[in-house]
Amino acid sequence: MGLDTRDAILNMKVPIFALPADLPTGSSAAEQCRWEKKIDGIAKQEDILKSNLKILYAVIWGQCSERTRAHVDASLEFALVASSSISLALLKSLKKEAFSFHSAKYQQLTKHEAEWLFTTTVKTRLHLTRLSLTDLLTLLML
Repeated sequence: MGLDTRDAILNMKVPIFALPADLPTGSSAAEQCRWEKKIDGIAKQEDILKSNLKILYAVIWGQCSERTRAHVDASLEFALVASSSISLALLKSLKKEAFSFHSAKYQQLTKHEAEWLFTTTVKTRLHLTRLSLTDLLTLLML
């Protein structure tokens, strides 16, 4: 059940579940019951996925800083994302926001601010001194 949510996040699209083929006429009652259980299972899987994606939206939005929320909230497609609680669209908006420093007017300042935010986050969360990205990755791999 959770694998469907994982696949949706990794592929950035909701998986489509394949329905079983129709039963041939003259099928036994056992085959028909089995077929109906498969259909019920697929419907349950779709409901669980939809529920997981709504929970994911709340978790992602709750983890965003006020600054990130303001930037994403200012985007044009956010009204649709917020009204329908589409977590994959929220992830796309966050990704777009995270990598949008190329469109900034002062790119060097934007890069500097991103580096400063990264290192201060490392300092406050890990209580470490200023680290480079490679040093942090080395620490995480240990």
